Amino acid sequence: MTPKEYKELLKAEQTIRKYKAEINTELIKLTSPKTCLKCGKKVEVMDPQEPFYHFYPHEGMWLGGGVFQMSCGYGSDHDNTQFYGALCDDCITELHEKKIIETDSDLTEVKTEYLKKLEKGKIDI
Repeated sequence: MTPKEYKELLKAEQTIRKYKAEINTELIKLTSPKTCLKCGKKVEVMDPQEPFYHFYPHEGMWLGGGVFQMSCGYGSDHDNTQFYGALCDDCITELHEKKIIETDSDLTEVKTEYLKKLEKGKIDI
């Protein structure tokens, strides 16, 4: 590679970095912060440079809460639609304590109890 070609390559890399930074800045404006659906507190993205926040917000790390994906299935007016929403940590705790939302562990306990009853013949299929 000649010195001239090397200079051109460096200039192209700088241009690409500049455009990536501009795109990230615009995408960050779209994604952060999210608003808690229950109380209105802000839930902030922890690392806005990660590109999946912009397209898959439920997979990211959020400060002070979480972002979730809700899928609607057959029978809903919103069949085949994906929604994204946020809840702050305080509201997640409150809703879980009131048993309005469930964790994976909660569902595992219910499944385990059901299987025990099924084994003992206390449930008809």
